[in-house]
Amino acid sequence: MGTCSADAGDGEGCAERKTMNERNAEIVRLWNLNVTAQDIGKRLGGVTRNTIIGVVTRARVLGLITRPMVMSASEKGRMGNIVKYGYRKNKAQRA
Repeated sequence: MGTCSADAGDGEGCAERKTMNERNAEIVRLWNLNVTAQDIGKRLGGVTRNTIIGVVTRARVLGLITRPMVMSASEKGRMGNIVKYGYRKNKAQRA
């Protein structure tokens, strides 16, 4: 099932997988160029933001993503001084 050969009788499925792999490679390429998920969807047409984020998440696990993850303001707030200084100040040091 995982191979695309002429005797497999599944030529249509193989073409679809090739198209999906090309699309995913294009998504990863654009993501690494700092294009937003919304803009990637507009460029490719008919691809939702959630689809792009899913592809990027799987690609990150495989090590294909070079763009660093972005932390939201609330995540940075929870991390506290670890983000700023590389360590967390305890209450005695804050006073």
